[in-house]
Amino acid sequence: MLKQLKEKVYIANQDLLDMAAYPFSWVSVSAIDREQGLVVMMPDGGPLSEEDMAVVDLNGVLLEGKEPPVSDTAVHLALYRYFPQISSIAHPYSQWATVFAQLGLAIPTLGTIHADVFHADIPVTANLTAEVLAGNGNIQIADAIADAYLTSGLEPQNVPAVLVSSHGAYTFGEDARTAVLNAAVLNEAAMLAYHTLQMDPGIRPMKSR
Repeated sequence: MLKQLKEKVYIANQDLLDMAAYPFSWVSVSAIDREQGLVVMMPDGGPLSEEDMAVVDLNGVLLEGKEPPVSDTAVHLALYRYFPQISSIAHPYSQWATVFAQLGLAIPTLGTIHADVFHADIPVTANLTAEVLAGNGNIQIADAIADAYLTSGLEPQNVPAVLVSSHGAYTFGEDARTAVLNAAVLNEAAMLAYHTLQMDPGIRPMKSR
């Protein structure tokens, strides 16, 4: 079932793991087949090959895979329900983006590396309780992400990254490769924004100049 999609999501997960700055398998990438209503996820603990990838329906029923899918599967599935225009989700523990998330700050658009991909400031969710964040798969995380886009007037297909306050980032794409590429650009944009703000805390975003 979904052989090609499994292969693409497996490769994307490996790319995201290689991109991470630490050896933990906390990152995840998923992709959806909208026609079948099925989602390919990394199994909990990481895949050994594309055959190990988990396949679930939008209710979270495991259809293929020997292991349960990653712990934040419920968040991925809820985001696919909220945003029918997205086809893939990455959850990178981006170091620089996580700095902004822990501060509860949006990432401002300070340069073209950011603007060319994200087109606006990266939104951040409202604060969530420690109990919600302790359960990485708590669906209230997805609710907070949907609210962040709604209140900012943005959409994930145009601004394919969002920060979960005190937690980390999610990125989106039309396929798994693009979701991971957006995660890489997000980390770079966050790093540049952090250092730019250190040098000039009063700098205004590009859109305000």
